[in-house]
Amino acid sequence: MLTIKVKGINTPKNIINGAITQDSDIEALFWSETVNDDKETRKILKEIEQAEYGTPEYFIDRFGLKVSITELSTSAKAAIIIHNNPEAEIDLTEVGINGRDTIIKTLKNGSIILPDIDMPISYDIDNPAEGDIDVEFNGYHFSHLDALNMYFTDWYPNEPDLDWPGVEKL
Repeated sequence: MLTIKVKGINTPKNIINGAITQDSDIEALFWSETVNDDKETRKILKEIEQAEYGTPEYFIDRFGLKVSITELSTSAKAAIIIHNNPEAEIDLTEVGINGRDTIIKTLKNGSIILPDIDMPISYDIDNPAEGDIDVEFNGYHFSHLDALNMYFTDWYPNEPDLDWPGVEKL
């Protein structure tokens, strides 16, 4: 299950010897990553970069050019880090809306910290299965984006309507 936290609300700062240990420097974290060829990586590249997987060293951009994997956007790098390291807690402050949405819709494991929850997560309403998610937020399990969006925009920080489809208390 992908765990969501909100920066400054339910994310106590981890301070060791005066340094914050939260993983928020996406560029630095990405240097140790390997980009694997799997379903999630292909979806991340397609949705965030409009690109295709090439090898662990390059991807094929929207114009058909081979581009170094180091040139991926911060959003794509963050998604790959979370996918490869589901035990890590990654701060998505530097990630764009498209990246945030792709991470929540694609990844089923990991922990992310959002800078805020004031914008709903988008999906193709003509394809309801695209809204299927596996997310824990604030002690509730959300299995569809409609329920998570309703919680973000209407119910939070109160208890959600547990009769609403796609939400249950953990």
